[in-house]
Amino acid sequence: MSNVKKIIANFDKNCFKKYTNPHSYNKVWQRALWTLYVISQEVNIDKLTCSEISNFLTQVTEISTSPQAVRYALANLPRGLVNKNKSYYKIMEKGRKKLFKNVPENNEIYIKSNSQFSSKYLLTNKVLTQLSGNIHICDPYIGPRIFDILLNVDKNIKIKILTANIEDKPIGNFNRTLNDFKKEGYDIEIRKYDKSKIHDRYIIDNNCMWIVGHSLKDLGNKECFIFETGKDLRDAVTNVFNRRWKISHNI
Repeated sequence: MSNVKKIIANFDKNCFKKYTNPHSYNKVWQRALWTLYVISQEVNIDKLTCSEISNFLTQVTEISTSPQAVRYALANLPRGLVNKNKSYYKIMEKGRKKLFKNVPENNEIYIKSNSQFSSKYLLTNKVLTQLSGNIHICDPYIGPRIFDILLNVDKNIKIKILTANIEDKPIGNFNRTLNDFKKEGYDIEIRKYDKSKIHDRYIIDNNCMWIVGHSLKDLGNKECFIFETGKDLRDAVTNVFNRRWKISHNI
């Protein structure tokens, strides 16, 4: 297992979109099993030590976990979920079934401060990849980083963004990034509206609406919540968005 440290250091995080997001799990044992499963699938290594599991979670997924916490969590699992051979652990079929039955289902996401990397994956996997039909986004402040967040949206979905302020440093950078985004096949349109009348941040699709507590361009800088609203509020806000969209200015 001498090459595990090198694998962790060069791990391709883009593969995460194929799996349940590790940040959706609340327990150390769930995150440890998730790590064992993902490593076995991606790099064909099916046995890891508690230290290797901890290092992967901390360095790659940005979930702070100690080897001691992992060791205690795995030691207290019911028999048959993992196999221990000396200091190495391997996830078993029973463990895989247990893992994927324990994904929390809720309509609220907590974003920690200083979590720019993990917050992007949370928003993508818990919200954006679940949306259907056209997407309407309202955010008073946007910048080039918003395109990183929208990368995993299906290219068949039309995206409309209503904003009041655009971060453009150096000058022209935002429009260049927008044009590059469009060249890759994304259907996106951005319009500016009266600064004094846009305050809230939200995402709407054909079925639901999510309220975001912080600008998407700076998501993860500060603590905030993202939560789903009811249909009545979604319908009312959609009408407001559409009225404002008609009288806003193209960029």
